[in-house]
Amino acid sequence: MHAHMFRRRHPHAESANSNGAASDSALGALSNLLPFLFLLLLLALMTMSGREDPIYSPTRTGDYVVERVTPGGVSYWVKSSFNNGDRSTINRLESYVESQWVEYKQKQCYSERLRQRQRSGFGGLFGGGSSGDTERERTPACEQLHEYYTRNNLSVH
Repeated sequence: MHAHMFRRRHPHAESANSNGAASDSALGALSNLLPFLFLLLLLALMTMSGREDPIYSPTRTGDYVVERVTPGGVSYWVKSSFNNGDRSTINRLESYVESQWVEYKQKQCYSERLRQRQRSGFGGLFGGGSSGDTERERTPACEQLHEYYTRNNLSVH
């Protein structure tokens, strides 16, 4: 009969060795990444510091104190140092201002109408309010959009 001899290792010793190897390899990987992380951080800081202020603001705030109005009747504000530049640049800016304003008002109008419908539905359920009250409820963004489309002879989307 052969006696098999098995050498038993102490479980804690094996675990300590594998943990040590794992932490060494993780530390090595981290030290290899440090130069790349440093460059990434440096690039991010350079990008943030090079950021320019927007050309216009949809509301009067801070440095944006000079009001301008697009041909479509949308107000926007620029800095006092605003350069009128060539007309084609101004036309592109004003077209952009109007498209942003219309998109914003469309979202507001949708929210106003949704709230209006919700109130009318809940009013009927709980006995408060009537559909007549809801129809008279103002929707300022919708009204502004309607006025814009009418003033500029545009069809309503």
